[in-house]
Amino acid sequence: MRNFLAIFVGVILGAGILVSCQSNEPVSVLNNAPTVSESPSEQVSNVQVKTVSPNIIEGKVEEFPLPNCGGTGPLKQSLGTQVSVSKSVTIGGKATGSAGAEYEIPETLRFQLELAVEAAYQQVYEKASARLDTIVMEAAPSTHVIYQIQWEQQEFSSVVAFEHDNEVFETPYTFIMNVPKVADSRQESCPDIGQVDATTPIPPTQSAIGQPVSTDEVIPENGPLRPHYQVVVGDGIFAEGTFSDGMAPYSEQWLWDNNHFKIQRIRQEEYPSGCDVSRYNANLIWIAGTTGMQISINDEIVGTYKIADDPHGYIFEWPIHMGDKICAVNFRSVGFMIIIGPDIYYHYDSYCYRGACQ
Repeated sequence: MRNFLAIFVGVILGAGILVSCQSNEPVSVLNNAPTVSESPSEQVSNVQVKTVSPNIIEGKVEEFPLPNCGGTGPLKQSLGTQVSVSKSVTIGGKATGSAGAEYEIPETLRFQLELAVEAAYQQVYEKASARLDTIVMEAAPSTHVIYQIQWEQQEFSSVVAFEHDNEVFETPYTFIMNVPKVADSRQESCPDIGQVDATTPIPPTQSAIGQPVSTDEVIPENGPLRPHYQVVVGDGIFAEGTFSDGMAPYSEQWLWDNNHFKIQRIRQEEYPSGCDVSRYNANLIWIAGTTGMQISINDEIVGTYKIADDPHGYIFEWPIHMGDKICAVNFRSVGFMIIIGPDIYYHYDSYCYRGACQ
């Protein structure tokens, strides 16, 4: 008997959860096929998860801003677009037999028992996840609402049992779900800095990407959508920059739908030489680069980036004219990004929200 776990290779899990998770009765995960082992007669069968009600622990509180200062209609987002339910399973290191002996659980068996526990609570997990899409956060026009999200840890701790060679073994497990809930909200004054233009939806095919402006005058960039902080990251153009947390809640599709793609982007992927010609007159330039990278305008070096690499980058004030040659010089293989254009803040201030800062 002491050798059975050493030769165990796997448990084939079959159907189905017999009792809901609120019951104290065990959930049976039956074997529909024999397990693979050195001897066909030695099998692990009748895997049962004893489900329990959760022990609930309140966790951290996060804030999610929903700015709609320049909006002409309500801005709505479901909680499910911001966060998701996480889950994890921990299986005990030893199994105890009905005769009282303890045995180390091999990794192959541990993995199968984890699957059994996860299957037992699958409906609970799916219900919690689906609920997020029904919770709607909303900001009325000309408002800035801050939502507080309370994380709740739901801990289910019990035992999972299985049979081998007519003996029942048990081992403890813990199944944890981290579930977000809206705890509160407050309204803050819209900032004076920056002005969000009223939006006019257009299809993506009408986007202004890469199109030159039709005047010699500078089209003013829309103002910041998140608080900005001053920073020095080098010399020249890099001596006076600003940055934000990049968490303005605008998806890429929203930017398309609301005609906020009036930008020009220069990246290594499209411009391996590092250079392109400006299609805009602009006062601001967004640069994300690598240590030692330089920027040249019309073949004149205007600054050197000297701090650690940052995928989000920074915003700098520098006069750019249509037709100027803009180049990234001495950049490393990981690449660079330069963006100019009237909608620069829409993209910079939502960059991390769209998952691009990782």
